[in-house]
Amino acid sequence: MSELINLVKSAITELTDGELKCEHTPNTLKFTLNQEHYIFSSNDTETVDCVVVFLTDEEQPFAIDEELEAILDEKINLDQDQFKIGIHKFAHITWQIAADEVAVKVKEIVKNSPVIAKQVLKIITDCMADSTPTQTTQAESSKQSEVKHSVSDVITCAFTSRDWKYKTKEGDRFILYTGFATENYVDEKKDNSLSIRIIYDNKPEVVFSTPFIYNLSKNVISKQEVLDRQIKLGLLNLKLTSSIKFITTAYDQRDGEVFHEIRIMLNNEQSFSEEQVIRAVNLLRQVADDYSEEFKAIFDSGVSTEQFAKKLYQVDESVIVKTLCEQVFSQDETLKALSEQQFSTLVADIAKITKEKAQLILDKDADTE
Repeated sequence: MSELINLVKSAITELTDGELKCEHTPNTLKFTLNQEHYIFSSNDTETVDCVVVFLTDEEQPFAIDEELEAILDEKINLDQDQFKIGIHKFAHITWQIAADEVAVKVKEIVKNSPVIAKQVLKIITDCMADSTPTQTTQAESSKQSEVKHSVSDVITCAFTSRDWKYKTKEGDRFILYTGFATENYVDEKKDNSLSIRIIYDNKPEVVFSTPFIYNLSKNVISKQEVLDRQIKLGLLNLKLTSSIKFITTAYDQRDGEVFHEIRIMLNNEQSFSEEQVIRAVNLLRQVADDYSEEFKAIFDSGVSTEQFAKKLYQVDESVIVKTLCEQVFSQDETLKALSEQQFSTLVADIAKITKEKAQLILDKDADTE
């Protein structure tokens, strides 16, 4: 067996825990996995060629006649970025792997081929439903030629491309669980570890979150302490949302859960990309580390809300007032008619009402105890 084919076999053995049976000659390796037949071959010391043949439920190659081949040749871009789609006699894809990438690429091909196969076969079966070739514009042809992926496929492919470990749960909705080592953030077990969850439930959005990144109810002594923590958390959330796009910090009063959240709205499934997945995940990781000290201050009863606010917003007060004005004015056009003095009076009234309302809540809770 050649050196490159031996490397392929080692990668497959590691990926399948040695349970997959392979046929091999000195220059080829063949096996069937997940309704796909793989053929790796090499006639030199520089590259390995891989052909992945799509199989039917009867484990036969997905046949393509000359008429269908002509239609597909018109509608599909056969030369993709990393592989080529084959439509002569049967459906397949081909890859060429450089010698120094064999160990990594072989695993990627085996992991990604089922996803690609599903999308390619969907395109083929759609074309089979209309056996008459149609004239299309260049833009339409380009759109049809793309090998499209579902939202869940895009997410898993993004993780696979980065060698990020993950687990998925699929049913009425798709959920992906993953975790990363951190530099500054420490979880409740005192580990430098961050959990991230991604949910897609066929609504026009994908939700990325860090479940129970903190527990606001942890080691609470009094209701006043809970209120102080909530106020600090609100200030920090305002800081985050005003300085970092797309991310919010939420709090569940029922169990004390604090979590960061990013929601990506989808115009359609095909507008969603692996780059968006990677950016969202990395942003959650960054925020967890960058704001770990601020969260320590939230839980520190020795740090008052005033001290927390002053340290958090180390800017001129006029800048804060200007930002507040812009946010308030954006809610109601009539507020723009207020003079500076009138607006200052309104802010003072709001602050007074908020303080009185909070005290009433505390007093009511104290009476019921």
